[in-house]
Amino acid sequence: MSTLLARQVAAQTARPRGATPGRASLLRTPREAASTDVATIFAEALVGLDRLCEMDSRFYKFRSSLFSEKMCDYERDAHSDEANEPIKKAITDFFTLLPPYILLQPAHAAMEFLVRCLR
Repeated sequence: MSTLLARQVAAQTARPRGATPGRASLLRTPREAASTDVATIFAEALVGLDRLCEMDSRFYKFRSSLFSEKMCDYERDAHSDEANEPIKKAITDFFTLLPPYILLQPAHAAMEFLVRCLR
């Protein structure tokens, strides 16, 4: 029984042949994403958010919530569902406004930060 379990675990954790180590990213290869720090992604996200704000002033409210500097180190897994509820709502609100701009680079930069920091 334990050998079957060991094989199942090994199969689940094995990296596919040819896969490269790294991080998930919308804009970068896994290797590039692994070597890009949060400060760089945050700076790019702020530029993207500023451009989104120029196109639609409703994005301004996210500057002090989702795109505040404190979000760079925020660990959602370390907080309760109740504590994460305002962030969850802000993410939902952000993505509700985003569809008209989804194909634009500023939207991609903002999403990259959310994917990287708020998983």
